[in-house]
Amino acid sequence: MLKKILFLSFIALYISCSKDNSENNQPEPNQNEDVLPVISISELENLIETKSSFNITISGTEAQTNTTVLINDIEVASTNQKDFELEINPFDYPNGKTSLKVKSVTAGNLESVKDEEIEINKLLFRSFGGLSSESVDSYLAINLQSTGELVGFKKIITYDDPIFLHAEDNFIEENIIVTQYIISNNSSFQMARMFGNVKPGTELISTEEVANQLGIDVVWPSNQTAFNVTIEGTSNSGFISLLGRDYNFGNSSFPMLEIKYDEALTENVFLYYYNQYDNNILNNYRYSFIDNLEDQSIQFEEMTMLQEEDITTFQIPNTVDSASITLFGFNNEESYRENLYRLLFVNSIQTGTSGYTASYPYIKEYPIIVKSIGLDFLDGSNLILDQKNTLDITIPDITVQKNEGDIEIDGAHDFSELNLEILHPDPAKNDIFRMSYKNLGLDTIDIPFDTFEIPEEIVQILNERGFGITTTNHTGELNIQITNYDDKLFPNGVFHYSLGRENGDAFYWTIPLDN
Repeated sequence: MLKKILFLSFIALYISCSKDNSENNQPEPNQNEDVLPVISISELENLIETKSSFNITISGTEAQTNTTVLINDIEVASTNQKDFELEINPFDYPNGKTSLKVKSVTAGNLESVKDEEIEINKLLFRSFGGLSSESVDSYLAINLQSTGELVGFKKIITYDDPIFLHAEDNFIEENIIVTQYIISNNSSFQMARMFGNVKPGTELISTEEVANQLGIDVVWPSNQTAFNVTIEGTSNSGFISLLGRDYNFGNSSFPMLEIKYDEALTENVFLYYYNQYDNNILNNYRYSFIDNLEDQSIQFEEMTMLQEEDITTFQIPNTVDSASITLFGFNNEESYRENLYRLLFVNSIQTGTSGYTASYPYIKEYPIIVKSIGLDFLDGSNLILDQKNTLDITIPDITVQKNEGDIEIDGAHDFSELNLEILHPDPAKNDIFRMSYKNLGLDTIDIPFDTFEIPEEIVQILNERGFGITTTNHTGELNIQITNYDDKLFPNGVFHYSLGRENGDAFYWTIPLDN
């Protein structure tokens, strides 16, 4: 009996050891064994108006996978990658509800599917604010760059009204012309501001964002605080000029002056005296700084007179019919960037009486001086030069050629603005509808006006004012303004607008094209 028990115990022990050994020798699970992949989609917007990217990640399996992406059941991408980015261009699809399907299949044909629904609404253009008030109506229109066909139009209701237009389903992606029509309600002012070669889906950034990119503090002076100045010791035979971006005249009658200024911005005030009846107004030019912005009197004889060394003379080209010069002073570089100018001098010169020379004062107390010189040439062109701390005049090397259907520009420039001025048939009204077509740095510009379609509502308003035009039949006097800046900073592209003086030196040359 004992032998039997021992035998059974041995058998049990053998079986137990064999079982343990068998479990210890089981193979590890195969990391490449097929399991269902997990699909994750991130950064996918519910509404797609412009080109938009999103991420797709495949996880949960080490096995090789093939992932396919379908939009409206049409394959748009296929890859073995497990983490990739995909872009949706809304102009490739119809507007409305759109299905997005992602399928991921392993080598063993285990398949996962993830479905999403998005909304497509093709954006043509969006801006951050408009120009509309009780006295001015503003409209937004979109035309095709290639044909001039009108593809979008809306009225802007308020100044803060978002400016945007979306495309119809039949729109084929191409560059567009964005136009803002500005129509005055109580006067004869009307114009169309056209911006050419704009990519569809353009969204303008705000003034604040532009300023941040350019490193500029945008200041909007509020000249609400006032003090009074009396000029003593002179008769009323001359004039006092006083103007800055952060100060100006209030209610004044020489020699009693009210000066209104921005309490937070204004460091000092500059004023000067001149006699416009003198052939050379610099003969009697006097100036004064006011640092103490309180009621006070200034003795005329104590105002600073110019010395001979404080007068700069420059040569005017003999191709110029008349000229003007405006001088601005800035307290420091920061004031220059923020355009907190002080008007130092302004004068017009007829070349026939000046002997082709002109003079302006040098106000040594200002470390930064900008002169703006206007030249009216005998050929009808006009040039404005803005130059910082320079004495000479440099005429830009620019030539313009008008051909049958385009304009060719030879010379460095940043912008060109082609202007069509449609004159009112009645000369006595002296009324103009101006269409300005702005481009960014193109050497060849197609003339758009012959085929450009004006909205019916705008045509009706203009014809009620007597212009007599049709939607595509409008002709007038043509000229071009060519602009070049010292600094190339245009975060809004062709829609660039100046904040302060971030562009440095500049020229603006307007050239008639119908001569």
